[in-house]
Amino acid sequence: MNRLPPTAVVAVLAAFAGAGCSAPLPTLTPDDDIATLVTAAWTGDPMERTRVEVDGPDGPFLVSDWQAPKADAVVPLLGLLPATDWSARVVTESGGASPDVPFVTLEIPGSLPAYSVTGAAGWEGYLLTSLMATRDYVIVLDPSGKIVWYRGVTDRRHVFRSRLLLDGSGVRYAEVSDDVTAGAGSAHLRTVAWDGHETADVEVDAFSHDFVDAPDGRLACIALIPDPATGDASLPGDSVVLVDGEGNREQVWSAWETLTPPEAPWEFDEWSHANALDYDEERGSYWLGMRNLDQIDEILPDGRFGERIGGEGSDWTFPEGEAPKWQHQFEKLDDGILVFDDRAGGHSRAVEYRFDQNTGAAAPVWEYRHDPDLWVFALGDVDRGADGSTLVTFSTAGVIDDVAADGELRWELAGDLGVAVGYGVRLEGLPGVERVGD
Repeated sequence: MNRLPPTAVVAVLAAFAGAGCSAPLPTLTPDDDIATLVTAAWTGDPMERTRVEVDGPDGPFLVSDWQAPKADAVVPLLGLLPATDWSARVVTESGGASPDVPFVTLEIPGSLPAYSVTGAAGWEGYLLTSLMATRDYVIVLDPSGKIVWYRGVTDRRHVFRSRLLLDGSGVRYAEVSDDVTAGAGSAHLRTVAWDGHETADVEVDAFSHDFVDAPDGRLACIALIPDPATGDASLPGDSVVLVDGEGNREQVWSAWETLTPPEAPWEFDEWSHANALDYDEERGSYWLGMRNLDQIDEILPDGRFGERIGGEGSDWTFPEGEAPKWQHQFEKLDDGILVFDDRAGGHSRAVEYRFDQNTGAAAPVWEYRHDPDLWVFALGDVDRGADGSTLVTFSTAGVIDDVAADGELRWELAGDLGVAVGYGVRLEGLPGVERVGD
């Protein structure tokens, strides 16, 4: 279906209005930059709530939140599929409806990295991640594997981490300079509304890999710092810093102050190489993964270690050859931990360990390896679903697997040659709308 020219749209709306209808007509405005984004606007009913309903080729697709009486509504229709014919109407709470207004979404840009999807996803909602190739994009995928939202980043920059804003109004992502060394470099933490407009930009020097929202409104970031004793910047260690909206930073933790560097730190790109950061709301602490030390440590508010998993000083004992090795992202569980384990070559895997509080033993109870084996030299992510399934991201191989609790592969995204995938976050929904139907 071709998009109607503006004059034709006006004529259609005038004809509808002249015919009389029991609900106001929506005006549908496509976004200039995001092919899947259309904004619906309408005049509120003076007596009752209204909302917009959108049908696709297979029937009902999404509905907007109810809008208050008399309120003029402006609702971004998030989650639409690209290159699809749609129709929208405004309905009242008592069952009145306007005539259907047809519209179409366009094809996504050809510059987006290409990928394919096989199988049927067992997860619901959406997945926020990034595609990395000649140009990186922050994207939102639906369970069919279709891109329903995207934003291209500055040329020669990379996005390892993107997160949903706490109020749901958009996304924030770390755009790292192309002179990146082992995942670290000058970064811009950009805040972008769903309409694609940037609302904030905080520059963080020596940023490395990951950030997370801190409870006080600042951002907690991994950042590299030189040896404070010598000032030697060629042998960086890691720190966790809090950064505010002006770029001011406060150090929470330093590897130099809490760990002992190896005797020959120059043998490593970064001797601690922190690459994953989470905030534990219940415990009020941060969890930090350090690849080169094969350990994941809890950082308490005063900068001391709490629980320690793997490596020297571990609170848990692992079977011979089963401890995490060069791990990346992880998910702390109530009775253990889920880890993306890079194994220092050969193959990567997702592995779940269960902790025995009485003996201090950490036992591997679940493992997933891609068939055939993949080895991921950077990044890598795991995310456990409520049904026990796991999304496993083999980042530099450009593969995301949806794996059932019994280890069965249900769904797979595979990027074309040269396409990598960043860390991901599952979203229950998108603001202002609800997906209905299949």
